[in-house]
Amino acid sequence: MRFYTLDRIQELDCDYNFIVSGRGPGKSTAIVNMLIDSFAKDGSEFVRIGRYDWECSRILMGMWFNEVNMTHMHNLLESHVTYQAGKWLAEDDNDPDIQRVMGHLVTLNNQDTFKSASYDRVTNIVFEEFALLREQEYMVGEVEAFLSALSTIVRRRQDVKVWFIGNTLSKYNPYYEWLGINIDRMGIKPGDCRKFRCAGYGGHGSTVAFEFADMAESDYMELSPLMRVGGNVTATTGVYDVDESVKLYKERVEGMPDSDFRPVFPTVAGLYLGNGKFCDALISRRPKYDDMRLTVLKSKVVTYNDAIGKRWLNLSGVYNPTYIPNGIKELEKPIRCSNPYTLYANTTEFRQFQIGDMATVHAFEDDEMRYKWINFRDQYGYDGKGV
Repeated sequence: MRFYTLDRIQELDCDYNFIVSGRGPGKSTAIVNMLIDSFAKDGSEFVRIGRYDWECSRILMGMWFNEVNMTHMHNLLESHVTYQAGKWLAEDDNDPDIQRVMGHLVTLNNQDTFKSASYDRVTNIVFEEFALLREQEYMVGEVEAFLSALSTIVRRRQDVKVWFIGNTLSKYNPYYEWLGINIDRMGIKPGDCRKFRCAGYGGHGSTVAFEFADMAESDYMELSPLMRVGGNVTATTGVYDVDESVKLYKERVEGMPDSDFRPVFPTVAGLYLGNGKFCDALISRRPKYDDMRLTVLKSKVVTYNDAIGKRWLNLSGVYNPTYIPNGIKELEKPIRCSNPYTLYANTTEFRQFQIGDMATVHAFEDDEMRYKWINFRDQYGYDGKGV
């Protein structure tokens, strides 16, 4: 077994730090030990970010410091941690009346409650489980809420770092989009640790580190037998699973001429996925597999005039996106877009589209297309929400 350490990512000394992996290598344990070390060194405090206050119960927050962390804290400070009323307190092992504030909880849905608190000693901000499986599970305007919380905590101080900790549930989320992280385009794989700088600000933009941590197990026999089952790739290997509709794209589309397809959405020129990426959404005119039609998403080369002149279905997640040809900011213009909620006049029409799409075989040129498409299709869900 080889458990995760922060050695490599700390050497990069970045403002924003992402640590992702499959479940179990010890990311949280390493982060909490780092928080203990910082507190022991100079009394530095931390903030843990939560998404919703109802997800952050006293019991769950009290369990964040595990047995390994407690032992480390006892050996280093002769103290243990308690959680009370949104704060982690370092309590003396021999005298419970001796307590010092060690950390604070801030939740994004209720951050106004925490704005009166003092964060002058905070040097680390930790967002555990920032990555979710589906796009619709994130809060509306979540990145903006995070930035608002950040401004409350940091003010103008120069010594604060942010740590995003998550499992490899999905390669796409609003935080990656905000900072320009694309796992596939950057070629990031398990074991990699990268650093880059955000554009703008005269070359002084924020620095970002991304570490794709290895799993703790060096051999699958170290896994529990209960985990050695099919469909458990994320838990057992840490790699992002690739859907069959992406793996079999070429095989499913090969040999089919353009005349065999028609647009899924004839009222738009195609789909806009974000970051200057466009694609076609096509469906076969006749059944292709098991008496089902084939739905295909494939990349589309678009001219500047087409981007700003034709109308596109906006799946980028950005309201009123703009197009910058060849990175020339002076030519930036709004892309003519239809937002997903305006494509169908009512829920019944959209539900008919959902049911029809579920009854087709799919072929996506890459995983990003699949992710955007599935989130678009499932935006009302099948559990009665939004109906």
